[in-house]
Amino acid sequence: MRMLTENQRKSLKDIRALLSRHNETAARDGHSVLAYLLELARVEANDLLRQDRDPSRRT
Repeated sequence: MRMLTENQRKSLKDIRALLSRHNETAARDGHSVLAYLLELARVEANDLLRQDRDPSRRT
């Protein structure tokens, strides 16, 4: 994976925050499968940001 641009990092941080909020809403409203999928997407965004900070984690 290549290094992220500053704009890509900002976008991923914004997406991660939105996914977290939507996950909380879905879970609160009883939509467990949707909440699970939103959490998976949030974890993926977090992993991409972590890989960008730590090159040893790149695949």
